[in-house]
Amino acid sequence: MEFEDCVQESIARHQKSFNLILYNLPEPEGDDKEAEDVSTVSTIIDTIKPRNPSFASVFRIGKFSNKPRPVKVKFFDNDSPLFMLRNKRRLLGTQFSRVVLKDDLTKYQINYLHKVREELEKRKILDKDLTIKYINKVPTIVNTNQQPTAKNE
Repeated sequence: MEFEDCVQESIARHQKSFNLILYNLPEPEGDDKEAEDVSTVSTIIDTIKPRNPSFASVFRIGKFSNKPRPVKVKFFDNDSPLFMLRNKRRLLGTQFSRVVLKDDLTKYQINYLHKVREELEKRKILDKDLTIKYINKVPTIVNTNQQPTAKNE
């Protein structure tokens, strides 16, 4: 990767660190779709983080189709999306248990994750006890029997 590409990637990652992508959130059916999305996102955030962090914007991404489009939430800080991702299991057993929360990744990160997943599939033929774990925010293939160390936690 060239120096300028590296700088652009770093800037893009910083900008996207303020975002969170929500999948499987049904499309609103009322007259004010944006307000319904904002209300639903506020409820989801309140379920995960009761002191409800404020967010800058909520909008659907992608073209309208028969499947619900993902919702992008922009926060004012990059701690809130991280907290939401770490505590997304709090949605289990609620009306939002089917909603999936993901990082907003750059194209480079998406391509790298795709390569790691392909590598995992190849290696799983020989060793079934493998999975992808994020170590220092980088997807890495690890053995599921591996004992966690201070570095991996």
